[in-house]
Amino acid sequence: MKHFPLYLLAATLALTACRSSKQALAGSDSGSTATTIADGKGTEATALVTRIQANRQTADALTARLKMSLKNGSKTIDLGGSLRMKRNEVVQISLTMLGFEVARMEFAPDGVLLIDRVNKQYVRAAYNDLSFLRQARLDFYALQAMFWAEVFEPGNKGEASATAFALTRRDGQATLTLPDAPALRYAFCVDEATASLAKTEVSAKKETQNAAFSWTYADYQQVSGKPFPARMTAAFRLGTKDGGFTLNLSRIDHNADWEPHTKVSSKYVQQKADELLSRLLKGA
Repeated sequence: MKHFPLYLLAATLALTACRSSKQALAGSDSGSTATTIADGKGTEATALVTRIQANRQTADALTARLKMSLKNGSKTIDLGGSLRMKRNEVVQISLTMLGFEVARMEFAPDGVLLIDRVNKQYVRAAYNDLSFLRQARLDFYALQAMFWAEVFEPGNKGEASATAFALTRRDGQATLTLPDAPALRYAFCVDEATASLAKTEVSAKKETQNAAFSWTYADYQQVSGKPFPARMTAAFRLGTKDGGFTLNLSRIDHNADWEPHTKVSSKYVQQKADELLSRLLKGA
């Protein structure tokens, strides 16, 4: 594909659209018949959220080498690269092939930047300009929380009020939800023994919308005295297409000595994100 790097970034970004088929994502507990013990917005829910927040990564910056496996239907593409993050400022993913950067994805509070180095083109847009992010009510702070493996409240700049969550336990697994969220269901599956996040799930409350998305965390390691997952897996169904990606991280550090914002060369041609995603959905 001529514009493969930019399509790759758009496909990765598109997972936040949370548009899926009628089938639930693998791992859903909707078919479970086990007894559910609910605390609701009670003391146990508040205590668990407080433990998770106390246990979260406190470094202001993180860097890591990464290996990305991107699934697009039946195809899997493996790339190298790096993940660099500065809290409340940027999440930056660089993808490389044969030692050369081919693409870059950058999330900042004021918008998203996708860069295709191969074809010298890019997408820059505010979150409100991207229909798929706007409809899913996902802004920079929600996306940042997923990369940092944290619970969050949409629209609250990444802050999570411990009293906003409800707690249920099913099959020995604790799940925190936001019952007051208007359109989408946010579920955070938690390992209570370690007070760490195991999975974040976002789905539509209305069955007719058939929307779902999951982000799973594994292989937690100590970084600056706090745990951080070295493996993250996102799964989604976009229209009739299955997809997702896995990030395997290594050399995780708290280095902050790097430029957080990428300057785009005047030689690059700007593309519109929604048009790109529309072509992607049509299989262009």
